[in-house]
Amino acid sequence: FLEAVWQVLRQHPSAFEFNERFLSVMAYHVYSCRFGTFLFNTDRERQRYRVWTQTPSLWTYMLSRNNKKKYINPFYRVRREVGGGGGGGGSGGL
Repeated sequence: FLEAVWQVLRQHPSAFEFNERFLSVMAYHVYSCRFGTFLFNTDRERQRYRVWTQTPSLWTYMLSRNNKKKYINPFYRVRREVGGGGGGGGSGGL
């Protein structure tokens, strides 16, 4: 999945709020076991084993005030869709 997102980011550099470094750090931490975000196969399993009580969240780390700046894409441009299309685009970004 990260490879596919990276390919689209390369093709459309102004379409994403995050940069390539964001994807690289995420890919690294999938296997680092430093964060519980990617442990187990499902959220249900993570809840069953109470992962959040033993490991920090990758999202909390990456989106912290100190780190967030590192992952902002300077080429990002907000695009306003014309019409009511329902493309699912929310306002949740970095």
